[in-house]
Amino acid sequence: MDRKWIRRTILICIIIGFIVGGIDFFKEMKIKKVVIYGNIIKEEFILENDNVYVDFHFLKTHLDREMRMNEKRTRAYFKSTYSFKNEEIQSLIDETGVELNVHTLNRDNKNYVPLLDVQRLIGIKVIQDRDKVYINQYDKNEEKGEREKEIGKGKITLAWEYVGDKNPNIENEDKIKGLQIVSPTWFNIVNTQGIIVNSGEYKYMKDAKEKGYGIWALVKNNFNPKLTRAILNDEKVQDKVIGQLILFSEMYDLDGINIDFENIFYEDQDKLTNFVKRLRYYTEKNGLVLSMDVTVPGGSKQWSLVYDRKELAKHLDYLMLMAYDEHWASSPDSGSVASIGWVDKGIKRSLEVIPKEKLVLGMPFYMRVWTEEKLDKKIKVSSKAITMGKLDNIVDSRELEPVWNEDVAQYYTEYVEDNKTYKIWIEDKKSIEEKVSLAKNYDLAGICAWRKGFEKDEIWGVFEDYLEGN
Repeated sequence: MDRKWIRRTILICIIIGFIVGGIDFFKEMKIKKVVIYGNIIKEEFILENDNVYVDFHFLKTHLDREMRMNEKRTRAYFKSTYSFKNEEIQSLIDETGVELNVHTLNRDNKNYVPLLDVQRLIGIKVIQDRDKVYINQYDKNEEKGEREKEIGKGKITLAWEYVGDKNPNIENEDKIKGLQIVSPTWFNIVNTQGIIVNSGEYKYMKDAKEKGYGIWALVKNNFNPKLTRAILNDEKVQDKVIGQLILFSEMYDLDGINIDFENIFYEDQDKLTNFVKRLRYYTEKNGLVLSMDVTVPGGSKQWSLVYDRKELAKHLDYLMLMAYDEHWASSPDSGSVASIGWVDKGIKRSLEVIPKEKLVLGMPFYMRVWTEEKLDKKIKVSSKAITMGKLDNIVDSRELEPVWNEDVAQYYTEYVEDNKTYKIWIEDKKSIEEKVSLAKNYDLAGICAWRKGFEKDEIWGVFEDYLEGN
């Protein structure tokens, strides 16, 4: 046989060997290792969102046999093994036996649980190093001291952070100098058993803490008066709600809880106050700031009069005055979301029963485009909420020239298209400055806004000036 041909044959065999070996090599690379208490176990895991995700069945087999998935297979439910130093808090957790839940990733028909979210509460410490994840026993000696409540140390600024299907990624955002506290809408009470669906996320918590923000997670009643009545009339269910909130505060290293209960039967007013009082008992022991969102006094029984502001103030660190939606989404008349006179009146009436050092003025980072259409000799009114950035698009594309209206302390503009009149009372830097001036004049505890992401960057300069001036 020709020597040249022999060399080629040998070379081809070597190449094939490398290819086959390479395939085996890369197969091996896919098999990552989880080291549990020193024992190496081959198990794939996912690195995503600065987190380590491990298959639900793997966790159930090796760490928590009581862990379960919900029917839709979107959430893992588990019980905490965390021990509180405070005996009364621990007693509450033990007596209620509450389950917590966390959203899972679904990949290739497998559900993966975020370990860094649950690690503290199921008694483990997770360390990821290249192709290995080390799961060790949680060492309570590594814990920082007891949480100290941050209150009474100057004026505050807060913005609510809306969380829908997923948390916003704030990793690459610059720290907002004028913003001290974020309030992500993480917790939603979904049934009469008091189950809270958790939308919290380790990455958001980590990024917010690294930027120096405090976190007051929001809990809502889903604006459901019947659901709220069932909870307010059953102290055992309330205990479950409270227990979950206290555990979630440990899970995400929270600084506070923000109660957003709206649309409540007026007859449940005293029971609402009693619930807040009972929750306050435990948040105080756990070093958490407790705040609650309230509307401007007056008007609807279910949306405003239901709040016994004088009594609530005794059990809250702050009351956040939602001084917006003067003209709400389905209002029969077009108008401002927050005209200066209406806001001023709301502050005055609130201060009749709420100490100024507990009242925080809320303001809108949004506005509404009102549509007026003549139909059968009647004017049909509808609206759509828009952000400050969206307003710029509307104004620039139509070459509008908004005019300052001193009566409402806002710019106003309107235009006609397709026989419909569009009206906008504008929220911008100048209108926000006017509202912030009210907070200064009344020496309120701080300012807040719905919601982060609706604003233009220049708005934060107003917040920064507010802090520097106080």
